[in-house]
Order: sequence, then C-alpha cells, then structure tokens
Amino acid sequence: MAGKKGMRDYPLSIKLKAVRLHLEEGMITREVCEKLGITNKTQLENWCRKYKEFGEIGLAEKKRGRPRKDELIEPKSTEEPLWKRVKRLEMENELLKNYQAELRRWCNPKLPTE
Repeated sequence: MAGKKGMRDYPLSIKLKAVRLHLEEGMITREVCEKLGITNKTQLENWCRKYKEFGEIGLAEKKRGRPRKDELIEPKSTEEPLWKRVKRLEMENELLKNYQAELRRWCNPKLPTE
C-alpha cells in the first residue's frame, strides 16, 4: 500500500531485478525504469543506494503502523558480552599461571623460581 497519492509499492523481486540491471549489467536508470515500468527514476537510485549499503535486506518492505507491545522490548541476550568474556578468561589464565608456579615451588623446592 502506497503512502501518498501517485506512489506505488513494488515487490522485492522487481526491486532486485531493477538494481541488478542497473548495477551489474550497466543499464542506465531511464532504460531500467522503462523496461520494468518504474515511474520514478529517483526511486531506483534510492534502491541502488540501499542495496549497496545493506544488500537485499535494505530493499525489503518495512513494517508499517505502530509496533505491537511485544515487539518494542528486545529480549536480553543470555550470552555475556564478548569484552567481559575476554576479561574473565584473561583473569582465569593469570590465576592458573600463578597457581601452577606455586605448585611447582611447593612440589620441588630445589628448582629455581621464575
């Protein structure tokens, strides 16, 4: 469904075909619009820009209207952030190195310490 009078919505297949004709086959904007029945050449330019930036997802239709209540809140990930995990693993490694050095000193007191 189009927003303003005279605006048209195009299916994803038409958008992809138009973008590929323009970008990959090198057809000029006007030719692509005439071939596929696209009324506005600026629309094709916008599709090409979105395709270059986001790929096919950039051309997909966006949901209209107010989001449902359950769509507003993104569930928290159960996975810890990567930087926290790296920090924790570094601390574990340091602790294990210290423990190993202590164990060596305790089991073999004649060995020189590092």
